Amino acid sequence: MICLDTTVVVDIFRGKEDLLPLLEKIRNEVHAVSSPSLMELWRGAFRSRYPEKEKHKVLELIDSIVVMPFETKSSLRAGEIEAELFNKGMIIDTEDIMTSAICIESQIPIVTRNVEHFSRIKGLEIISY
Repeated sequence: MICLDTTVVVDIFRGKEDLLPLLEKIRNEVHAVSSPSLMELWRGAFRSRYPEKEKHKVLELIDSIVVMPFETKSSLRAGEIEAELFNKGMIIDTEDIMTSAICIESQIPIVTRNVEHFSRIKGLEIISY
């Protein structure tokens, strides 16, 4: 299993062609998104110029992918990650921290183009494009 970051899902929704080699590489994997990423996608749909169209895309995604919940172990891990990053002056989005914690606790890699943020998190396996 692999976890798709919000950036990947948005690129899929937009039909970005530079994503094709990656999609070919991961096509045999079980795909998942984290519940924080789902929240980001839903928020984005409501904020878009075409909310009904974008909400429909997100709802279709939910039906076709595993949604990984933010549970107790992930919550505790996220708190540790956020404190460590804060102490180093490396602030990143809370949703990225939550998603990272889910991936670390589930022992699965995250697929993202946001390597700058995710590479700050120890113990997180990253697949980038």
